[in-house]
Amino acid sequence: MADKYFTRLDLEWRGWSDPAVDLLLDTVDDRVPVNHWLNYIGSPVWLRDRVLVAELSPDFDRMSLSGSIKVRAADYERARTLADESAFPIPTVPLIAFDFRKVIRSIDPGLYSQIWRARLTHPIFGRRSPGHEEEIQLLASALHKLESYCKQHEPSQGTVMSLEGRTLSPSERAGKRRSTYGPRILQRVQASLTAAKQENLQYGMARPPDLPSLLSRYPVLRLD
Repeated sequence: MADKYFTRLDLEWRGWSDPAVDLLLDTVDDRVPVNHWLNYIGSPVWLRDRVLVAELSPDFDRMSLSGSIKVRAADYERARTLADESAFPIPTVPLIAFDFRKVIRSIDPGLYSQIWRARLTHPIFGRRSPGHEEEIQLLASALHKLESYCKQHEPSQGTVMSLEGRTLSPSERAGKRRSTYGPRILQRVQASLTAAKQENLQYGMARPPDLPSLLSRYPVLRLD
């Protein structure tokens, strides 16, 4: 287990800052039990080889903590071999990453509560029968509200609608701790969703579902 995964403490020892973990490693690969009765979901761990390849990213150099180069030097050759074998892609900072649930909470807390109730699942009986259809309708309403919100809060100078330029993800700038988004971030979210709606993006699937269905299945999205 220790040879296969890195813990959060291991990452810190190797120079991984919170933004670097959120933006380059994204989701955790597994969770392991911890010796604490209050922690029932376990501690997050990341695949060792995936971390080694991610450390080759130019974006990692920019966000890594100082004084950690010697710690990583011993693994450089293995990381280079893994990258050459295409075992894992070398990640980059996304153009934008956002949690659509936080988008909804920012523009309409009441609608956010309705969607949360629609997603409630009983441990034995599962989700109530109209729950999924109701959620899709509510998400479609949220998309409409977001569009209206952005039209009302268009910037007086310049534009924030462009997705060009690699910057830290606005939703993850200080890790995954922000509960709501401001107008500038919501404008960028709207721009990305407009591009998705117009099919101007490349997806990792043959053909993506409609936006409400996509956001129902994957509320946390990133554009690379």
